[in-house]
Amino acid sequence: QRLFAESSVIVTPHGAHLTNAIFARSSTALVEVVPWSLPGWDAYANLTRDLVPGYGRLHSLRPSPAFRGRWVSLSRARCAAHALCKKEVRDRAPLRPLLQEVHTHLRATLGASQVRAWCDVAREVPEVVAAVAYDEEDRERLAAARAQPGGDCAGTSAS
Repeated sequence: QRLFAESSVIVTPHGAHLTNAIFARSSTALVEVVPWSLPGWDAYANLTRDLVPGYGRLHSLRPSPAFRGRWVSLSRARCAAHALCKKEVRDRAPLRPLLQEVHTHLRATLGASQVRAWCDVAREVPEVVAAVAYDEEDRERLAAARAQPGGDCAGTSAS
């Protein structure tokens, strides 16, 4: 409760703890990262959207091939339609948010004067901003994020 009440920015995985959004300030930027296998899951979206105007939800990228789940070779739609695949990926696969999408949401919510430009972040922390796409949907998301103003940083490792 206290963390939500005192934070100005919260980036968190999907989960029951989002009910604590009732304690967040109206100025808080809250980003929920939803597992890749739950594309249409809106469990906490309506609650948090009403309570926190700065709420945004982003979906994780496809799990890395290093994740050894038996369902990971399925498409997102097929995995979402299969209860065991959804559960395994939700419970065991690491979340892989596209950091450029998180950054875009935070700049839109908090204002450009409060959040440094993406290219500045990319220059200083290149290992954090590197994104790897494992399927066509991820490649499209990465291309769209890079097409945002300031998203394509020529001369940096984020380009």
